[in-house]
Formats: sequence, structure tokens, C-alpha cells
Amino acid sequence: MTGYITSPETQSTALKHRLSPESLRSRSRATSNLRYIDGRPRNISIAFRRIVASTCRVYKELVLLYNQYRMEYSPTPKRFSTWYDGFFYEKFIAPQSDRLQTLLTIFAKKGGTALDIGCGVGALSFKLATKCSKVVGVDLSQKMISHAERRKLKLGATNVDFVCADAASLATLFPHKFDIATLVLFLHEIDGVIRQRVVESLLSMSDRLIIADFSSPFPRSVSARRLKMQEFIAGKRHYRNFKNWMQNGAIDGFVDSMNLQVRKSIPWENEAGKVVIVAS
Repeated sequence: MTGYITSPETQSTALKHRLSPESLRSRSRATSNLRYIDGRPRNISIAFRRIVASTCRVYKELVLLYNQYRMEYSPTPKRFSTWYDGFFYEKFIAPQSDRLQTLLTIFAKKGGTALDIGCGVGALSFKLATKCSKVVGVDLSQKMISHAERRKLKLGATNVDFVCADAASLATLFPHKFDIATLVLFLHEIDGVIRQRVVESLLSMSDRLIIADFSSPFPRSVSARRLKMQEFIAGKRHYRNFKNWMQNGAIDGFVDSMNLQVRKSIPWENEAGKVVIVAS
């Protein structure tokens, strides 16, 4: 077998020449001059990265514009329900917040009026009705409202009314003020762009606003893991809104972002959540 073999001295000299500063600068100039051939980029990855970067910038701008549009013009769907609404919610989900609901009735004014937002099957509304002269429960799910109405007839609660409506546009339905309004495990379920509208509307409609929702970070406890698992199985949209709530500081971050005047703050469920009483 034959071949062209150079001596070690010759190989060493050639290597030193290739690594010399003059040789490196020369090759760099030659590469830069040949970056484009016939108007096309020599290095396709460079062009691809530029396209991706510009596309990401355009996408972020479009998302920002879309969120602004939703905030100003796009209403919440008039009817909205999930797979767990109604019977399943009453039997398996509502009982888990029974102690929280009992705690909230302490802040209800005897003989006063209450507005329960996100009332679901009416568990909190019926408890408030034992102290208040009038309670109105509001939910966007017609299935929840229908179930609450059946429970109302069964319990004979004549001082409770249920309305299927958007929580962000209640001022036109109830021109009078309520003594208290409640948002119990509600804000983390809705889109981030709607939360502020809901709270601003309720502050103008009530003397006191009670917000009960999750805190961040979640404690490392069994109950906290159970709550997080429930948010996950509730559905894609529900879990997306939950993650947005937690990533933005949860209830503390929301209160700070709106500069709300907090009168009282009470932790619940082993620090997994917090009850905040806000002055209107």
C-alpha cells in the first residue's frame, strides 16, 4: 500500500502556519466575503435564527394587542359550564370548602344583604342566608344555577335568589349596594384580563368585599397537593388560569397590583389560601 506521507517536522510546520494570527485573519476575511452567494445566506442557521426571532417579536405584539382587545371589547361568554358542574360539584368539591364557607359567614351582617359571586350550587349562599335578609348568588354556568334553584326549593330558602350572569357586568342588574360581596375561589378560575374588571365592579356595588383564594407558593402538604391536583383535572382552561394566578403572586400579588385597602387577612387550609377583607 502506498500513500503520501509527510514527516513529523513538516506536519508541525503546517499546523503552526494554520494557527498563526495572520492565517486566521485571512480565513476570517475570506469567510465573511463568502457569507452570501448569489444573494443567499451561506449559513442557513443564521438566517433561520433571525426568522425565528422576528416571528417571536411579532407574536408577542399580537398577543398583547389581543389581550387589550379582550379587556376592552370582548365580553365573557354568556353561558359557560364545565364537566364537573352540578351534581359532581355538590357531592365531591363543595364539601371540601365547608369550613371556609362557615368562616366567611362570621363577616356577614345580621339582617344585611350579600352578593355571592361564583356561587356554584349555592353552598355559601345558603349559609349566608341564615344571617342575611337577602342573598343573591351569581354564576356563569347555567347548570350550576339550575342545580342551586332545585336546592333552594328543597330547602325552602325564600330569601335567596340565583342569577346566571357575567360577574364583570352586574352593575346594570343590581343598581343598589350590598353590605358584602364574596369572591370565594373564583378569581383564579377566570382569565387574568377579566379579574380586575370583576373586582372593580364589585367594589362599586358593595360596602365590603371578601376575597378567598389561593396563596403562593403552595405549602408542601397533603391538602395543598390535593388542591393542586383538583385544579389540574378541572380542565385545560381552568388549569391555565390557575397557573397564571399563581405565577402572578396569587392573592397577595393581585391585591398589590390593584392597590386594594385590606382591612383584615386570614390564612386558611394550612397556608394554601388566604381570606382578604377589602374596603370599598
